[in-house]
Amino acid sequence: MMNPYMSKFPHLLLVLITATVVVQGCTTKRDGRAYRVYHNTTAKFNGFYYANEAMAEAEKKIEELYETNWDEVLPVFLDVDDNSAQQVYPLMERAIEKCSKVVDRHTMNPPKRERKSLNWPEMNKWIDDNYTVIGRAYYMKEDFAKAEEVFLFLARTVDSPDAQAWSFSWLGRIYLRTGNMVKAKNMLSKAEQYSDASQEVGVHTRLVFAQYHIQKENYEEAIRYIEEALGLIKKKNDKARPLFILAQCLRESGDSEGAIETFNKVVKLRTPYELEFQSKIQQAMTYERREGNSDPIIELLEEMLDDDKNTEYLDQIYYALAEVALEDRKRDEGIEHLETSVYVSEGNSRQLGKSYLRLADLHMEDLHYETAQAYYDSALVHMPEDNERLEDVTNLASNLTDLVLNLRTIEEQDSLMELCDLSDNERRRVIEGLWEEMVDDLERRKEDKEAANEAAISAAGSAGAGMFWPYNGALRISGQQNFYDYWGERVLEDHWRRSSKIGNLFSDDTEEGEEEFNESQDPYDPANLPTVDEMLSELPCEAEERSNSLAMLAEAYYMAGLDYREKLEDPENAIDIWQELLARLDSSAFHPTATYQLYRTYLQREIEDGYTNPFCESCNSTFWADQIVNNYPV
Repeated sequence: MMNPYMSKFPHLLLVLITATVVVQGCTTKRDGRAYRVYHNTTAKFNGFYYANEAMAEAEKKIEELYETNWDEVLPVFLDVDDNSAQQVYPLMERAIEKCSKVVDRHTMNPPKRERKSLNWPEMNKWIDDNYTVIGRAYYMKEDFAKAEEVFLFLARTVDSPDAQAWSFSWLGRIYLRTGNMVKAKNMLSKAEQYSDASQEVGVHTRLVFAQYHIQKENYEEAIRYIEEALGLIKKKNDKARPLFILAQCLRESGDSEGAIETFNKVVKLRTPYELEFQSKIQQAMTYERREGNSDPIIELLEEMLDDDKNTEYLDQIYYALAEVALEDRKRDEGIEHLETSVYVSEGNSRQLGKSYLRLADLHMEDLHYETAQAYYDSALVHMPEDNERLEDVTNLASNLTDLVLNLRTIEEQDSLMELCDLSDNERRRVIEGLWEEMVDDLERRKEDKEAANEAAISAAGSAGAGMFWPYNGALRISGQQNFYDYWGERVLEDHWRRSSKIGNLFSDDTEEGEEEFNESQDPYDPANLPTVDEMLSELPCEAEERSNSLAMLAEAYYMAGLDYREKLEDPENAIDIWQELLARLDSSAFHPTATYQLYRTYLQREIEDGYTNPFCESCNSTFWADQIVNNYPV
């Protein structure tokens, strides 16, 4: 009978041999086929594998959290920003830790005399790949100094042409990100010299070079590099973003026809829907009347309006329709589409800001200053901080607000004095009618508000019923509406009480404490309106009050003229309103300065523009100089 221990001997021997090989394999100071197999296998399938998993997860997070600005040429690569940094950094730490262990434990460095002349397997085959992951991870952590150090080390120490090309390519990307354009170009040029580098390196180098030229606004060169990269990319999904950027570059270079054609190629790729949708929208934004027919684009956009998938994108579609209409010189239709874009907006603040801004610009072109001011104010609420026009629009809105306040003061004082010119009975009848209109307006606003609240709660349905309130849609919306009823629909901002508010005819500015008390009342209760007698008592019908009203009127006329000329560079309206002041009132504290401003404005136009008008006696500086001498002698 066989000894039972003898039957287990072969298995024990195999385990012992395997353990011996593994123990011997762990050393990095000896060379041989078994050592190379062990270290290469472990370097690839241990830390390197899990580090790449972390990198892939980080790239997915960046893509999910990145806020795309479709109004600008897209960045070729998505990098970490404030939205994604907190979630990405820990993943990069993990990747660095995993690959650093691989480099420390599996970089073979036997003495030269012990190195074997083996064609296979290659020594340290995966070590440079681990270093690359470390460098990329430092880049994504925005630790550019360490990323640079890693890739410089690889470029100096690794003989593989592919690894060197990859290192130079990444160094170019690092320098580009840090704004060192000279070094970026030098490194990319070095990477470009490795013509036998892998497809992946070739694509990366060309796309980084494309980003370099985009940042330099050299779109023709960017187009060339993107086209070369697209020729190397095999996967359809990987082509979509570069192809979209290519279309944008074509548009920037003035080739609108080529851009539209390229956007259409993106649509045909059937990419993620948002990119497909934007490719359709951008065709409309690229359209130029002199180079094509808008009918196919309008048909495409109208089809998009009917597609249920686009419910949340209706504001963008109407904006695109507006741009096409405006390009076709259909101004009224364009404005109508923009107003619809605002009306159907559902939470896309950036698009809402665009629509308001476009409307403001159009009304500004037509010199409809009050309407433009309202739209600029609304645009500012929704404009992101990265908008290049933010400062200009802020200043313009402020200047327009000053003008509108003066124009409304004129309108207000005119209306008040017209009421005072009526008999007592007629005046009371007008005020009673106005009070009834105010009550009707409150009732209508209350009904509209209640209908909107019911619709919002109904839309939320019973989702999350009985759950903690943040997860209960109906309860959350109900609470939100209660908040709005109490505080009003204010934008979340500091010092909101200081925002300029234009008073109505029958309300003076209140102290902050009084305003706070009023906010606790029902804003739709007619009992909170001033009574007819209170409204009558506010009219400037007594001699002293009328004198004050006329003084306010004169000041508003004069200041509005300064707003027109100095802030809005509109001398025509400035002249008109100063002349209206002099014609309407026999005298005021502002008559002398208004006369001088008329002289000065005409003189400036005559000197700078050579302005003359032989058919108008008062349309010259000489006339107003005589007025000053005759009416206001020293």
